[in-house]
Order: sequence, then structure tokens, then C-alpha cells
Amino acid sequence: MNESKPGVSGAAVTPSDTAANEFRWLWIGGAGDGTLKVTTKEGSVISFAGVPVGVFPVSVRLVWDTGTGVTNIVGMN
Repeated sequence: MNESKPGVSGAAVTPSDTAANEFRWLWIGGAGDGTLKVTTKEGSVISFAGVPVGVFPVSVRLVWDTGTGVTNIVGMN
């Protein structure tokens, strides 16, 4: 992934434990409790703590509802 490359398409992300959301990076608009759980494009399930507001450069296929407390998420490709 090349983080210096701007996103050309995007959408609001509604965290879900089942619905896929494939994105190259995420914008976190609200820190909430600072937790973010994702399934990466490679299939790893990772939980992050202390996620700040701003760009979060992780390629995801799923943003989990369970285990995610950050808010106002936008996914970009």
C-alpha cells in the first residue's frame, strides 16, 4: 500500500460483524473509546487500542461492530 497516494473513492463505514467493507485506509472522525477491530485484506483479525482521530492506514475487508468504539468512520480506496 502506498499511503502517499490519495483516495479516489470512499464511503461511510457502518461497523458490522458480517458485512464486508473493503478499504485501503480509514478516516476516524471520532475517537469514542479508542478501540478498532478489523479483518485485514489478508484475513488477520486485529484489535487496536488508543486509535486517534485522523487517518488510519490499514487495508481492511471488515470493520467489526463488536470491539469497535471509534466513530464517524470513512473508508477510502
